[in-house]
Amino acid sequence: MSEPYRLTPMHHSHLEHRARMSVRDGWMQVLNYEDPEAEINAGRYAVGIQDATPLSKIDIQGKDCGTILRDLGFEVPEPGRCAPLIHEHSIPSYVARITSDRCMVFTSPEKREQLYQRLLEATRPGHCAHVTDVTSVYAAVHLIGPETTQLLKELGTAPVDNIGVNGCVQTPTCRVWSLLIRRQALQGSAWLVLVSRDYGAYVWDSIIAAGRKHQIQPFGASAAKVLTGMGAFDVAIV
Repeated sequence: MSEPYRLTPMHHSHLEHRARMSVRDGWMQVLNYEDPEAEINAGRYAVGIQDATPLSKIDIQGKDCGTILRDLGFEVPEPGRCAPLIHEHSIPSYVARITSDRCMVFTSPEKREQLYQRLLEATRPGHCAHVTDVTSVYAAVHLIGPETTQLLKELGTAPVDNIGVNGCVQTPTCRVWSLLIRRQALQGSAWLVLVSRDYGAYVWDSIIAAGRKHQIQPFGASAAKVLTGMGAFDVAIV
């Protein structure tokens, strides 16, 4: 009997684009589409778009969210900022401080349960904080390439030019409430766009439609390794 696996909201779109799929870490994921070289070139010279929904996402809400993270050795950034935690004794993770009393922590899919349990164990009696695994609640879109910031400007009203690397903001994207996170990539700007799973397919299709004039191209795990120098869902791509 084969192992059960999860599908992202964009799964049928991947099949329509003739994606080659594989099950990894409990998710059906894209390895590549028909032209792997075109996927890499889009991320280098235009816009590449990847379904990053399998990225693990743990939400912490409450006035003591920063205390919990500091107890685990996280660098807790200011609201609107993000910070990585990569340490030999820790789970490689990435923290987005959305507001003063809300953080979201990301890690690779295979570390999801380990991170979630560690955060739960750090929540002491009396702490005002609630830890929730929201991996399947949010769809995630990874954008990379020199045209990505311009494309996002066309899709929403956020002043994305003024959001620096490791900055985050809640804002509409394609008229859907989203969390935008800006990262540095080997090929220039990279962004992570998180939206409610219910709107994942709509936002994916809308970004691709708007990105055609920017030569947008979907890419999979194989191209991600080339474009980021990391695994497909290692936290460095966030």
